[in-house]
Amino acid sequence: MTLDVARLEKAIATASDLPTLPHMAKALNRLIRTPQTSASQIGTMISEDQALTAQVLRVVNSAYYGFPRQINNITHSIVILGFNKVRDIVLMSSIIDSFRGKTGEFDFVEFWKHSMAAAIASDSLGSTLSLSCAEDSFVGGLLHDIGKLVLATSFPKPFGEALALAEKNNILLREAEMELFGFDHSLVGNILAVRWGFTETLCDAIHHHHNPSLGRRGQELASVIHVGDIIARSLLVGSGGDNRIPVIDEMVRTDLGLSREILDRTLQKTFSGLIRGSVFFDLIRSSMQEGAES
Repeated sequence: MTLDVARLEKAIATASDLPTLPHMAKALNRLIRTPQTSASQIGTMISEDQALTAQVLRVVNSAYYGFPRQINNITHSIVILGFNKVRDIVLMSSIIDSFRGKTGEFDFVEFWKHSMAAAIASDSLGSTLSLSCAEDSFVGGLLHDIGKLVLATSFPKPFGEALALAEKNNILLREAEMELFGFDHSLVGNILAVRWGFTETLCDAIHHHHNPSLGRRGQELASVIHVGDIIARSLLVGSGGDNRIPVIDEMVRTDLGLSREILDRTLQKTFSGLIRGSVFFDLIRSSMQEGAES
């Protein structure tokens, strides 16, 4: 089976086995973008789902956030963390669950480990530089490679060929995808992100995280994710389907002002986040195990 962009877009638009963004995550994402929304409104919405409520409170009370006292109320957690952090937790839980139980040549557990490390690294860089896109850096890092899951789920045979080619020639997976398909997973991720109703900035950043200079509204976020992805790869946390570590784009290095001091501070934050973020990796393991058993 060959792939082309038109066939791909049609397949994504009509695929019955491709997860839609869960209702709660979609509704919450829309509510947060409404200026008049209050913490109590968001709390009420999340509280309608008991399993999700328990998951959010578990993450909020984890070592990653390090609050001195137990938080037992969703609205209280929203007030303390802010809308976007709670959104990140809901999206993370919902999207990982959406793809659970998937098997094949692609290792979904290792994929999510890499994505989580990239999310933590991107968040660390965004906060270190106090960038305007910092509020989306975690979710951007988490979803930067989401297109790989679309290919692995809906096009397992051609994607398996790309994985094999990347391994055989010791090249980046995106290079193998370009050679076989004429496009890579970043385009696929953009198509899915648009379908899921994410902001133009986030969609653009997912699309151009390998080449941030091509970005428009999401160029700054794409640059942050670009670096976060490379940091995650260099730390060897999980796998995105290949063993290569790209170099940081010189334009990104210049535009973000990536001095040795900035990179060192970001790495320190990332290390700390990975140590304190065991709750995220527990979520990945439990979700994949439940999917395999169901």
